[in-house]
Amino acid sequence: MRILAMLIAWAVAFTAAPVSAQNYGSYYFAGPQSGNWQSYRVDFSTATDYLFLSINIDYIQCFNGFSDEPYTCLDSPWINEGCDATMTCPAPYLRRVNFDATGVDFAFYVPRTVFFCQDYPPAGRENIHCADFYDNATVFLDFQYSGADPAITVTATGGGVVPEPASWALMIAGFGLTGVALRRRHSNRAAVPALAREFKVKQPGA
Repeated sequence: MRILAMLIAWAVAFTAAPVSAQNYGSYYFAGPQSGNWQSYRVDFSTATDYLFLSINIDYIQCFNGFSDEPYTCLDSPWINEGCDATMTCPAPYLRRVNFDATGVDFAFYVPRTVFFCQDYPPAGRENIHCADFYDNATVFLDFQYSGADPAITVTATGGGVVPEPASWALMIAGFGLTGVALRRRHSNRAAVPALAREFKVKQPGA
């Protein structure tokens, strides 16, 4: 009888106890410009139960029939990637991602060029030209929380321009040519005294 009374008391207490409702929220803000990277710190005023970070980069894919015709934009391809604290975040777009109890730190890179046009022109239509034009980049945060709506603060903590592969190749070639020129200059300086000694003319009476 006592056991039955205890079970009834536990059931009444459990049903009477307040249960925290699970709320869902989302937040977004503009990312860096094409060819740039930007690092951010996002803080929530209260701890979240779950946080998912994703980015979206829009490009406009355009074609033309001949080089002297204007481009006709047919569709808008995009890059959409994301991760949470249990996943490996997609490189190279998201780097140095660190989730903690009150927010997330991350860096977001937006490539200047993409490869949606790498398979064009299709066979038999070599006169078609294709190009990708940057449109915009956005950061999205989807989260779950209990209680009051959290206040969200976004702080840009760094950023800059990222050279494209062609720029890197040009820079490396420039460094190589500079090294060759300096080495040749050093060799020429070393050869001058040797030549002077070889062709030195004896003075009369010396």
